Amino acid sequence: MGGIELTAVAAKLLPVRDAEHARRKAHTVLLEPFPIASLEDSAARAGELFSRYEPAAVVAVERLGWNSKRRYHYAGGAPLPRQGYVECLFEAAEAAGVLRVAVGDGGNEIGMGSIVERVREVVPAGRRCHCDCLAGTACTVGADALVVANTSNLGAYGITACLGLLLDRPDLVHDRATERRLLDAVAEAKCMDGGFVSPSVDGGEDSPLAIVELLHTVVDFACR
Repeated sequence: MGGIELTAVAAKLLPVRDAEHARRKAHTVLLEPFPIASLEDSAARAGELFSRYEPAAVVAVERLGWNSKRRYHYAGGAPLPRQGYVECLFEAAEAAGVLRVAVGDGGNEIGMGSIVERVREVVPAGRRCHCDCLAGTACTVGADALVVANTSNLGAYGITACLGLLLDRPDLVHDRATERRLLDAVAEAKCMDGGFVSPSVDGGEDSPLAIVELLHTVVDFACR
């Protein structure tokens, strides 16, 4: 969780692992592990988290999701190693009637199951991948609200901007300086962007900074 901790600090949030601490202190973010385990153990872990926190919503931003054979792939079709079955959280949410929100950009992320046939039509590897499962990259896990964006980060920022407007809370939308700190923190944590360690988003160089600045300005002006 090193990368998550560094980016939390860059956003001026304190990463903690104690739920009571998180409840008592403002500006904290609680880190809960979801280990790579069997499907049965993953479902049990998801149930435990739901019972403990009773979430109002579950949100996945560019989180890889399994295909029809429960296999994972890069968007281009190459296979990925086994992942943690966080899909179990979405299944638990669906069973409990909890809102499921997802953001994706390549068709292989959680939430894309809501438009799985469209993904199979328009994404080159969506129907047929490059591994022995031959089931394609299209994720089969759906969501109640799906945002498809050119870049998932920016889709999530769009959701935040809408919340800022609806709640009259311009402080919910971070500014250019914060985005710069976040990107630098990700690079410092040696997280990869398109195969390179770089303070960028999908190779977009400074474009995310400009879009964040635009969203921040629009919401701030509208809420005055």
